[in-house]
Parts: sequence; structure tokens; C-alpha cells
Amino acid sequence: METEVKLSFKDTDSLNAFSAAEEFRRLCVNADESVPVLLENIYLDTSSLTISERGGMMRLRHYASEGKDSYEITVKYGGSAENGLHKRYEWNIPSVDGSYSIDSIKGSLKPGDDPSEMLESVFDGLTDKDISVICSYSFYRTTYILLYGNSKIEA
Repeated sequence: METEVKLSFKDTDSLNAFSAAEEFRRLCVNADESVPVLLENIYLDTSSLTISERGGMMRLRHYASEGKDSYEITVKYGGSAENGLHKRYEWNIPSVDGSYSIDSIKGSLKPGDDPSEMLESVFDGLTDKDISVICSYSFYRTTYILLYGNSKIEA
């Protein structure tokens, strides 16, 4: 189960002021080392949006940073938001070259992952040929690692 806090800023200047604030940077273990990474996201579903209708989402993400390319398939299922915390089941599967198959996604599950029955329900009755690109977008992300108490937080 993934839990996220979603923050928003009214404009770019507010975001930049927050990430430059001494209070924030003091908590970061990589404040001076963090660099922007290009994230290219491709969302996949059937032409009739079967995965979405079942409460799921499937994404292929390409990470591109200083000649270091990597790919990850993400499947999310369910979800709720309460008091600013977003919770949902999530499976993240590395992909060498951005290729995927439903069988490889199901076969990559490890003990301790979110329940496999939920992942099965997302793909029930679907084949690889049923899945195609629905939309895509790209953006740059700078990630900071914060330590607070016994917690490690990615911002």
C-alpha cells in the first residue's frame, strides 16, 4: 500500500522558495546533489478503458538523467484520500527496455508486495494485444531525500 501526501504551490516562485528554505534543506540528505530527471510517462489501457473502469491504472515510465536511462512499469489499484493522504495499492516492476507483458508483470510479484488478487482483478480476461497507449506526458522532477525521526521521506 502506497501512501502519498500531495502538496501544491500557487506558482513556481513559491515552489522554489520552499525548496530553497534553510529549514527544508537542513532536513535533506542530498540538497546539493539532487538534479532534475526527465520523466516520460505513457499511460496504457484498453480502447474501452477496462483497466480504469476496474479501478486500476497502468503506466510505463522512462527515467532519463545524464545518460542513465531506466524504465518501470507501474500498476495502481483502488485508492482513497483522507486528510490529505492518498492511499492505493501499487506494484512497480523494472523493465530493461520499456517492454512489458501482463504475464511478466504478474510473474514479477515478490512476497510482501500488495495482494496479488487485486493485480489479477485489474488484468482479468485481458491479453497484451488488448492494451495500447491512451496518453503520455513528460516533465522534469527533482527529488530530495529527507530524514525526520526514524522516517525517510522522498520529496
